[in-house]
Amino acid sequence: MEKKFNHSVPKFYLRNFSNNTKSIGMYLLSHNQYVKDASIKDIAGQDYLYGKDSQIEDWFANLENEWAILIKDIINSEIISKEPEDYANLLMFIYLSEARTIQAAADLNNEIDTIYKAIAKMTYYNNNKITKDELDYYIKNTKVSADSPILPFIKGTSEMVCIMSDLNPVLIKNNSNIQFITSDCPVIRYNQMFIQRNYKKKYGWGNFGVQCFLPLSPRLCLCLFDQAIYKCKTKNDIIEINGADQINNLNKLFLYNANNSIYFNNSERDWVIERLVKTKKRHYNSKTNIHWGKNNKDFLLNYSQKSICEKINLNFFTVREECLKIPFPENEAGPLRPNAIEVKKSFRDKNKH
Repeated sequence: MEKKFNHSVPKFYLRNFSNNTKSIGMYLLSHNQYVKDASIKDIAGQDYLYGKDSQIEDWFANLENEWAILIKDIINSEIISKEPEDYANLLMFIYLSEARTIQAAADLNNEIDTIYKAIAKMTYYNNNKITKDELDYYIKNTKVSADSPILPFIKGTSEMVCIMSDLNPVLIKNNSNIQFITSDCPVIRYNQMFIQRNYKKKYGWGNFGVQCFLPLSPRLCLCLFDQAIYKCKTKNDIIEINGADQINNLNKLFLYNANNSIYFNNSERDWVIERLVKTKKRHYNSKTNIHWGKNNKDFLLNYSQKSICEKINLNFFTVREECLKIPFPENEAGPLRPNAIEVKKSFRDKNKH
C-alpha cells in the first residue's frame, strides 16, 4: 500500500506526550493557533517527505519498532542502558530524529538549489554557453530539489554516531508543576560555552561544548553533553529539577528550536502555552552562502548549521573555569573535539580509495 504521508516525528514518540495515545496538544506557530486534541496520525509529517519510493519510510518503520521499546524502557526505568548495541541504537535515534525533519529536508534542498544556480551563473561567465536571458530565467523560475533529501543524512549515520559517542548521557527529571513540551524539531543542539564566551560561531555535533536535549515525555528529558567542558550534579545519571524557572527555560529552548509546531500533553492549558509562545525569538535556520571569486569564475560554498544563539540560563550546568580561557580559532568551524577530528580523518582516508 502506498505510504503517501511520511511522519517526520515518529508516532510512538508523540504518544509519550499524549494522555490517550491518539491525540496530543499542538500549537501552530504560523497561525498562532492552539489545538487541544490534534490527531497524532495526521500531524508532524508531509506527503512524500522521503520520496515516492517507500523504501526509506519502510526502513524507518522497522527501526521505530526497536526505538519505541528502547525509549519506553528509559521512561519507565529512568535508566539509560549502556549496553553497546542499545546505546548505539539510542544515538542513531537521536541523530536521525534531527536529520529527518521537514526543516532538515528543506534546508538541504535550499543548499542544492543554491549550488545548481551558482554553477549556472559560473557557466554563463566562463564560457557563455547560455545567454543572460536564459540565466535570469533559470534562476528566477527554477527550483532544484532532491526526491529524497534526507538520504545524504542517512548515509552519514555511522560517522555521526561515532562523533556523538563521547558525549555523556544523563536524564533530566522534571519534578515541577510545569510539563515539558516538544516540537516538530524534537532534538535540540545547544552550546552554553560558546554563548557564555560570546563566541559567535555556528556549532555542530563535533564541537567542544555541544549539548543535546531530547524531551521524552512531559516529565523526562534525555541530555547528552561534553563532560570535558561542563560540570553538573547527578545522582544515578539523573539531574532532578524541582523549580519551574529551569523547566521554563528548557521549554524556551525547545520552542526556539521548533519549525512550525510545538506539541504537549492534552491537559496543558492554552494560556500556559500562549504565554510560552510569546517568548519565541527569531528562527535560526541553516544558511548557504556563496562567495564568488574574481570575475565570477569560481565560488566558495559556505554552509552554516542551524544554531540557537540565544542566551538561556541552565544553571544545572556549569562551564569549567579553565574552559573559559582556552583560545578559540576564528574560523567558521570552531574548535572540534578530538573524537570528531579522528572520525573526520578516518572518513577522509576511507574515501580516498
